Amino acid sequence: MLAWLRRYAARAAIEHELFERIVAQSRNPYFYSVLQVPDTMEGRCEMIMLHLSLVLGRLKREGMAGQRLGQALMERFFASMDDALRQIGIGDMGVPRRVKKTAAAFQERARDYLSALAAQPGGSADGGEDALAAAVRRHVLSNGEQPADFAAAAAIARYVRRSQAALAAEVGDRLFTGELALPAPASATEDMIEQ
Repeated sequence: MLAWLRRYAARAAIEHELFERIVAQSRNPYFYSVLQVPDTMEGRCEMIMLHLSLVLGRLKREGMAGQRLGQALMERFFASMDDALRQIGIGDMGVPRRVKKTAAAFQERARDYLSALAAQPGGSADGGEDALAAAVRRHVLSNGEQPADFAAAAAIARYVRRSQAALAAEVGDRLFTGELALPAPASATEDMIEQ
């Protein structure tokens, strides 16, 4: 019994550490100050969903253990959403509906990001906006008030590709210790964003 409890506690600590690293990367001020991600609860949630999509895509390569860790990360994400909604005053009746809506939004975004990454590893063949930048612009940058910046979307798309490459090169065992090596967001913007 004690051995099982120790294993459970160790797994919970790893899940917690990995999720905290996803959140920390998603909250990097560069996304909000330079790359025009709205610095709102919605904007921060979008960045967490973007990073979580990438990590879950990488964990699929790790078989059943990766799927279990991915499921635990999803559960932790939705529990944190539940907590955040309650902290801002959403009542007991409204929280489940909003969490369900967030779950549907996450599935849509994960599908859009991962299919765009699989289909177009580089830019668009015709020189236009590629599928990944379009998904970023639609989900992350569009706040309904002003059109999203194409250059910012392209820079975030480059960052996403570099992040996917970094995760692909990551040894699976490191993920199972809570390690997460992602590039700095500024590395994708050197030639695109003018301040």
